[in-house]
Amino acid sequence: YIEYVTSHEIFNGNGNGTFGPFQLVSKGMVAQVLFNIDKNAKAGDSSGFTDSSKLLWFSGSVGWARNENILTGNPDGSSGGMDDSSRETSITMMYRYALNKGLDSGKRADLSRFKDASLVRDFSRTALEWAVAEGIITGDDKGNLNPGAYTKREDMAAIATRFVQFMAKNKAQ
Repeated sequence: YIEYVTSHEIFNGNGNGTFGPFQLVSKGMVAQVLFNIDKNAKAGDSSGFTDSSKLLWFSGSVGWARNENILTGNPDGSSGGMDDSSRETSITMMYRYALNKGLDSGKRADLSRFKDASLVRDFSRTALEWAVAEGIITGDDKGNLNPGAYTKREDMAAIATRFVQFMAKNKAQ
């Protein structure tokens, strides 16, 4: 998955020849991944967020994600772009992107097969049901979905690869 996302310029390394597979992904990084997947995306203005000056290298993708209603921000007016992204938040952003692009996002899986299904929050339930149904996320080997766990770069590489495969399959139908 890491080879796929780096060779397709969906992810970049850390600038020193490493990928950092165990590093956590921020919401801004998820926005950047989706921005990189969308070859027609145009950088947006993130200045409407109170934390725009702290967004570093992904401020344009955060602005784009805001314009596309992929990243809606926090109640305090900040983007949350520097905040670590949970698995359910990462998937919700991906689901919003799929909806915006008119991709078939109607499949749903029953999450009750996961031991921690009760931990899925309302804001992400539909997105997680979709992602499980499409095989974009699979859960761990202990039968957990881990919705509140923070997304690591290696996890995001797998999720992004499966999402691109979903997109290709969706366009082919």
